[in-house]
Amino acid sequence: MSEPLVLGLDGGGSKTLMALAARDGRVTRVLASDGINPLDAAHWREPLDAMFERLRVELRKLDGAALGMPGYGEVPHVSAAQAAAVGSRLGCPHSLHNDVEMAFDGAFLGQPGVLILAGTGSMAWAQAQGSGPHEGGAHSGGPPIRVGGWGSAIGDEGSAFWIGREAIARTTRALDGRLAAPEFAEAMLAAMRLPATEAPAALLGWYHSRPHIRSAVAALATTVDALAAGGDVTARSVMLQAAHHLSDHVEAARRRIGQPDAAWSYAGGVFASAVVCDSMAMRLGTAPRPAILPPIGGALWRAACQAGWSVDAAWVARLAASLAASVPERLNVIDRETESRHLV
Repeated sequence: MSEPLVLGLDGGGSKTLMALAARDGRVTRVLASDGINPLDAAHWREPLDAMFERLRVELRKLDGAALGMPGYGEVPHVSAAQAAAVGSRLGCPHSLHNDVEMAFDGAFLGQPGVLILAGTGSMAWAQAQGSGPHEGGAHSGGPPIRVGGWGSAIGDEGSAFWIGREAIARTTRALDGRLAAPEFAEAMLAAMRLPATEAPAALLGWYHSRPHIRSAVAALATTVDALAAGGDVTARSVMLQAAHHLSDHVEAARRRIGQPDAAWSYAGGVFASAVVCDSMAMRLGTAPRPAILPPIGGALWRAACQAGWSVDAAWVARLAASLAASVPERLNVIDRETESRHLV
């Protein structure tokens, strides 16, 4: 008889991970593909279906699954479409969650705290004291609190998209002569592979020709952070403002759960930035608590809890080590020009 497995999904706006774990905490496969956010990607089901198809043999062995999906629980008809897409593929018990909730699970494993996620978008997720997991891996200390997550049109402050968009805005101001930042503008144009001559037309053409504009703009955050680390004043100003916005998320979440000193942790590529991390630690008064597991680990942990598996500290440690050693199998379903991006 084949060994039972659980499945976890960490979906995002620019990339998605799907993983399988065995009862002993060993990760057997990890797949990576494009973003699956229905709110900004018309073909969001294609990467999801491709991952399920790649694992069609293993799906028969599942004891359960937990899937963190971007936008889930935010817009009713979108959540219904996500549930239908997953339900058509999985015959085992499974649960759907917002992707930030899975990141929270990975960071705190049912303990109280505040998780701030900043990847393509941004959102904080918080749980109050006494919210440890009960049967099924759910939280028992009242409903969770979410802050932010309003999307790129009206929110997502401090996210990689916000950083990239702010950098483009400052580039246009520099090109107009409204901002004295010629070196910054030159570096940003180079990152977009645009000529300095006829820059306005080239920049507008670049923006309106991207196959997935959120991913393309978010990818520029890598360049902005590198410039900030190198001492560029304009870039550093953008990254410090991003840190300010993300700190606001954490402080608001702390107030709403009534715990002004609640531990905080983070997930998402923006936190590869030392400028952001250092600034937030200074403003929030404490260093972040290292996440126990990454978001995909949080999904696997929840799936194992829901399946009734024995999930103790040793199991979590084996899962963490196995995830760290795993090399994802890349599925290139949609070309979104986001390969090798570290802040998305």
